[in-house]
Amino acid sequence: MATPTADCISLDDPRPTLSDSSEDALMTIDMFRQCMPIFYEQCYPIVDPILRYLIVDDFNFYVDPAKFSWYMGVTPECRLLRDTIISTIMKELKSGGKYTVDFDEDWDHDIFCLVFSWYLNEPSMERVRQQKNKYQEAESFTDGGSFYSSHKGISISGVGCYDDPSDGVWIAPPLPHMRWDDHGYTKQIRDEIPVMKQRPENNRHGYIVHDACWGLLRKAVELDDIPLERLYRICSSLPFPIQGIGVSWGHDYMGLSTINNQDHYPWEDRLVEQYSKSEAYQYARYNPYDVPELHELLSMSSQEDRNSDLRTNSKNCFSVLPWEIREAIAIHLSTRDMANLLMSSKTFLPLLNSQTFWRSRFQGGRDRDFVFEIRAKRPKDWIYLYQMTNDAQSPPGLKNRKRIWSLTKAVVNLLRFQLVQYTDYSHVILDPDPRWTVAADIKQGTVSNYSFNEGCRLFEKQSTILPRDLVKIAFSVTEEGISGYLAGIRFTSKDGSHICLGYIAEDKELSVDIATLKGFVLAMGSRGIQALKVVNGDGRVTRWFGCPRNSPVTERLGYKIISLSLAGQGPSHMSKLISQNFSLREVALWYPAVPHLNFYLNDESFTGESPLIAGYQPLCWIQFGGPNGVYLRSLTEICVIRLGALCSIEFHYETKAASLKTQRLGRRKLTSFSDTMRFPIDGPGGELVQSVEVSLIRLDGDNVYDFYRHGKLNSFKISTNRGRSIHFQPQGNSADSSSLTPLPIAAGTILTGFYASQHPEEGLVSLGAISEPIQ
Repeated sequence: MATPTADCISLDDPRPTLSDSSEDALMTIDMFRQCMPIFYEQCYPIVDPILRYLIVDDFNFYVDPAKFSWYMGVTPECRLLRDTIISTIMKELKSGGKYTVDFDEDWDHDIFCLVFSWYLNEPSMERVRQQKNKYQEAESFTDGGSFYSSHKGISISGVGCYDDPSDGVWIAPPLPHMRWDDHGYTKQIRDEIPVMKQRPENNRHGYIVHDACWGLLRKAVELDDIPLERLYRICSSLPFPIQGIGVSWGHDYMGLSTINNQDHYPWEDRLVEQYSKSEAYQYARYNPYDVPELHELLSMSSQEDRNSDLRTNSKNCFSVLPWEIREAIAIHLSTRDMANLLMSSKTFLPLLNSQTFWRSRFQGGRDRDFVFEIRAKRPKDWIYLYQMTNDAQSPPGLKNRKRIWSLTKAVVNLLRFQLVQYTDYSHVILDPDPRWTVAADIKQGTVSNYSFNEGCRLFEKQSTILPRDLVKIAFSVTEEGISGYLAGIRFTSKDGSHICLGYIAEDKELSVDIATLKGFVLAMGSRGIQALKVVNGDGRVTRWFGCPRNSPVTERLGYKIISLSLAGQGPSHMSKLISQNFSLREVALWYPAVPHLNFYLNDESFTGESPLIAGYQPLCWIQFGGPNGVYLRSLTEICVIRLGALCSIEFHYETKAASLKTQRLGRRKLTSFSDTMRFPIDGPGGELVQSVEVSLIRLDGDNVYDFYRHGKLNSFKISTNRGRSIHFQPQGNSADSSSLTPLPIAAGTILTGFYASQHPEEGLVSLGAISEPIQ
């Protein structure tokens, strides 16, 4: 399913062309320079790209000059619109590669607003504005419906119109069969529905879906009704990326957006909108539901002679089978597996001319199941239809349908998971043991959609006592987004009774037999458990159930779904637990994996909060020295990058291995405002990092992050075995050795790595040392 920001659909693409847009941009820049010469002289590095973007590129926001005073207001709605417009344009300018321009993290609101106001109100710009508006009107998203909540439950609206984002208002007819352009229908205030990031009003809030995409969803569920309650709950659980107005499903909309893993960790908001820069955008503008070319293809056939004899004298185990049996075998194979079969057994060559086999490719679950027109009209030639609907031959609307269809099927799979309301053994656990509680980045239930950029929401809590005669555990795993998530667990006893927690998909469960359950190894993403391993009583560990890719891993044991926990037999006290000696290796969430047992993690060196109370704060680690210190002889430079806060630590090497040019702890996009401190080190000559000292900054107050109250990493100093040192501290700060605290490492070991937790805005907030005994 697509969101309104991802799939702007034009039925016939009647777009005018911006005549001489480059010349218009140059004329506009010159006009601005004449109107405001002093301002332009000081700010032209920012002004030029903004004006070029407004005139030449796909600027997707239209603001009526008459409404600009509203746009400049101070209400939350005005601020939301302003931030959306500004952040979109700034991101485009920063990441597009067309212009050389940098902006600070607060965005240059004042400069932008002045330039934008001039563009909207300058009389001499009227011709350019009119031409631009015609261009935008042809591309604006108009047709779409919504499903929304109200005091009556979840309902479907008619097809509404959202062609004036400056109003920030979504109005749709109240009945599903109605459209905004129906004769006799006029927009009514009572038909207004707060949608997407907007705040609910009068218990009403909805999610927008293109009319065409809704049609595809209905085709994908086939004869079943769309479970609106389940769909609404799914959408409510998904965050809204900053760079978009739709929910984040965890994927890139099959090429319409990008996932920025270079400057962000997987649990951070990393969706980057790219639209016209995307290859998929070239056909994403075409209607995916109504593809006129398909109706013609259904009536056509190839002129090739398919009566040629493809029989062979190949003798193998399949050749003794009747052709009907061989054909039935092939029908149950994927097209790729069938191709491999043809290469290994010429007995199946007649499949190439089998209308029966190629017809099966259009059935549900096969690679052409998105051509649903064959349900109403039988094609004349199945083979020809298959050939003409491949990626190279498909009309653009069908390419767009194939892209959306694969996303829609993932949503359909989610809709089939059912929340289990009853277990054979229900029990309320009042005090789960925090030692063995692992949770995702769970947001408070009161968090607004506008602030819900990443993480998850908690909807249900379930608890139970496991039976002593446990014999099997089964897992229901979703396929949503880039990585799947654990949705439900079923525990089965010897007598066949079972306990279910979470959402269960009975036809897709993955199970393991077990005699004694010791616990779990978890791959915990910010939105929930992505995978787990079962630990048997004898210490044996199963394979992964689910997909742990790009997810922090912990050996802390437990169970729930977005939060798993094991309960003790009696009450526990947090202060007592924290004072006990729990290994970071066991209780922390580690990325990209739990460090090897050969590494000394030097728990006492870690400056951050205990993972038992810190919430969702994965620890990222790097081993800059390599296994057993093999990279230390190649280390030539240590760099620290700041953008106000300490953002990342880089290690540079002199080596022929391309993969070892740089290692980095911390991910943050570099800008011209980034401050880089460099420290050359003679690794080839035997120079080593001998010690590390840190300084922390502490803040108190109601509106500060918890890590500030504990103490956030402010600076650190490294010293080498040659008596050289450098203090990586903020610019303008004078060195104060009394504020530095050593990070102790185990005797007889050498520093070979670091670990830290990162906040997406505050940078690295903690630091710990990894060491090894080097042979």
